[in-house]
Amino acid sequence: MNATRLLGSLITSILVLSATASTAAADDRPSITTAGATAAEVAMVDWAVGRFAQAGLSLPDLRIEFPGDPDGCFGFAGTYNHELGRILMCNRGEFRPEPHQTLLHELVHAWASTELSLSDLASWTELRELESWDSRNLPWWQRGEEQAAEIVSWGLLDDNTRLLWLLLEDCNQLRADFTAITGAEPLNTSNASCKDDGTGNRRSSHTQPPTADIGGHHDH
Repeated sequence: MNATRLLGSLITSILVLSATASTAAADDRPSITTAGATAAEVAMVDWAVGRFAQAGLSLPDLRIEFPGDPDGCFGFAGTYNHELGRILMCNRGEFRPEPHQTLLHELVHAWASTELSLSDLASWTELRELESWDSRNLPWWQRGEEQAAEIVSWGLLDDNTRLLWLLLEDCNQLRADFTAITGAEPLNTSNASCKDDGTGNRRSSHTQPPTADIGGHHDH
């Protein structure tokens, strides 16, 4: 085989390997579809999914719907249904100033339902000194799943959005807890939603946060 033919074979092999790698990477991406969304809301979904990818957190295939009726989410800002693989987004600014954090919150529920083991749930519940991961006999702020959704969504933000629920939490402790449940480093570098006083304290799970009932995990 002459040099020209050898070079051609090498280039062909490289292109085939590159195409195979690109196809594998594409196959790893979740299938995320939307319904009833405006162009701005589709862009918000793309941004939120991108934040998970940047942090190395895998999402399942999902359908994200934006109902025209705000009552479509059972009185919550948003809901996630594991069996249907569906998120309903009713928050278009009515529940929180920034719907993008509500979307992150619901996406965390989806991530947790497919990526966390029973051992992970137990470890998180113990870490946060809670009684249960998802007991409906507890107020939403005392459930492990809701604390996880708030803390992980906080760690994925890229702006100074202030989450009232976290204002009593120490910033360094929040970052440590984000890493404890995700195995990743938080992307958020802002201290706008937490106490930057070095106390290292977590908010007591028995203290009601200074915000309305904005949780949204509702399997049915």
